[in-house]
Amino acid sequence: MKKWWLLLLTMGVGPACQMFCNTTSCGCGGPPKAGFYDIEGVSLVALNGSGGSGTVLTTGNTVPLALLKLRLAPVTRYFTSRTPHPGGAGVAWACSPADPEFVEQLDSVLVRSRYAYDARHPAGTSLNDLLLAGDYSGNLLPDYLRLRAGTPDESLILRLSTAPAAAGPQQLVVRYRLRNGEVYTAETPVFNIQP
Repeated sequence: MKKWWLLLLTMGVGPACQMFCNTTSCGCGGPPKAGFYDIEGVSLVALNGSGGSGTVLTTGNTVPLALLKLRLAPVTRYFTSRTPHPGGAGVAWACSPADPEFVEQLDSVLVRSRYAYDARHPAGTSLNDLLLAGDYSGNLLPDYLRLRAGTPDESLILRLSTAPAAAGPQQLVVRYRLRNGEVYTAETPVFNIQP
């Protein structure tokens, strides 16, 4: 019988606590003290579209330069610390804190194409000097990364400022290096860019 009362009490503490505390935080003890993202990889997605949306490009698709966007995002694992409950027991909450932070710092990002882009950018060379970071910032990728001072973005939109010298296939590859020495790579499918 004691087990049933204990089970009922345990199941009712969280909802009752929310109701009586009148809070939107994770439990009456407040949100978790710290929440972090651990970077475990990187993704690079080529999109055809304007604004905040777009269609994901697949192998062989053609996209006008003005509509080409690259979404660069770290692949992360979220974790948080435990928070003491008002009753004294430790409770692990299943919601994200307001301001999660990254555990690692970003060292560098290098984007290149497997195919020749123009006379200054043969196959395999960096295209960072052609990439604009963010939808509206107008900063080239190296300047944007310098301004971020090593803080990773949850998602970053990149745009090419110049069309390739000739029509033909492009496949973009990113190398994402963290200050702790971890290196992750990702690539787009082969697609064509219309000037």
